[in-house]
Amino acid sequence: MSAPTAVALDHDPFLRELLARTQRTKDAAALRFIAVNDTHLMVRFGQAALWFKAEGVVALSGSIEPDRNGPYVASLQRVIDAVHKPEVVAPVPLDHETPALAGAGDWNEFLSPKLLWIPLVDPATGLAIGGVLLARDPAWAPGDPA
Repeated sequence: MSAPTAVALDHDPFLRELLARTQRTKDAAALRFIAVNDTHLMVRFGQAALWFKAEGVVALSGSIEPDRNGPYVASLQRVIDAVHKPEVVAPVPLDHETPALAGAGDWNEFLSPKLLWIPLVDPATGLAIGGVLLARDPAWAPGDPA
């Protein structure tokens, strides 16, 4: 199992702002919004989705409520099914050359070509229970996952 990369809070005002927003928020829907929209403060992306194993896709950037029966969410779900592993707790950059995505269908018709899967880890178990999928073009820089 790989450990997540630590980020020094003293050196990142955007992370401090994001953490302050989440700490002020008491509503689950608002937290979900922050996860897929306000994380743009940290790293640029075109699309974001928040997914939990128990619930599926619960939030999309730029959307009030995901259409769980639509082709976009179905495509996201295929990508997430291919990459989510409870024991993988570090961010994983992905693209059309990633072997795990070979069976994920037509995901690249709906998403930007460079993906980043960021697992959300349950501190009690140390296992990933969900994640945020970010999509963009250009490729992810080495420091972006951290």
